[in-house]
Amino acid sequence: MLLGLHCKCETSQQTLVDLSSTRDSSECRLGVHGLSGSNPELNLNKNSQQPFVAGFTKEKTMTTEGYNEFSALPDGVQHDFEHIENEIIITHSRWDEFRSLYIDNELRVELINSVAPGFFCNIQVVQYESVILGICRITDNESTNRNKNLTLRGLVRKISEKHYELREHLDDELHKLDKTLENMRFLRHKKIAHLDSIAVSDPDFHTTYGICGEDVDTALKHASNIMKAVRKYFEMPDCEYSVTDPKGVKTLLTSLVRADEFYKLEKESPELRTGLTRNKFWEV
Repeated sequence: MLLGLHCKCETSQQTLVDLSSTRDSSECRLGVHGLSGSNPELNLNKNSQQPFVAGFTKEKTMTTEGYNEFSALPDGVQHDFEHIENEIIITHSRWDEFRSLYIDNELRVELINSVAPGFFCNIQVVQYESVILGICRITDNESTNRNKNLTLRGLVRKISEKHYELREHLDDELHKLDKTLENMRFLRHKKIAHLDSIAVSDPDFHTTYGICGEDVDTALKHASNIMKAVRKYFEMPDCEYSVTDPKGVKTLLTSLVRADEFYKLEKESPELRTGLTRNKFWEV
């Protein structure tokens, strides 16, 4: 069953939208207050009623007319900062879109349920896992066996080595970020990146290790705060990490509304049928 959740970590009963008028026979459905059904990996912990935006994977423009904003950073830091920041922007945009689709407006959940719940059930899992993986990637250890990783931890260490006045603030933000990651990392290790045999067999796994949506908000906030602090210290231009009203979601929802309204008109007036089933887009 798909999801559509509140933004507060508080206990409430799961309430599903009215499915009586849905025309997709799939068993997957979006729930307004919680996750349940055929996608147990989306279930949250017992103290939360939260979910998760996937987004336009846009690359941030790094240079403009020959000016490289990262040149203000110390040598040995520019490369790491640029790529870590881009990862944060991408992950944040996916989370913002997820939130816009499934959390901020219950009517949007009803619309998705009425048009294509089965399709969005699959997409939602991909979006959810992408956000978890994105956060875990940027907060990994500096190395995995012999492989070096680009992470916030390494970035903070490199900057703090020569700029001591930044160390306390960056370490504090990193500590607050780490406090939100325990369940995310466990879920990544046991169910997303790997298929742990014990975790798969545990019916209470997602109740015990579920993720509160506020943890995602908090993790991304502290990750962004680290980057903002570095930008401010080295007098770099401000950067906006969160997209409060993703344009892609608006375009999608507008199309879904039109499709839903046309379907209703078509049922009332069969003469409106336009031969969409013969449209070239359905050709395989």
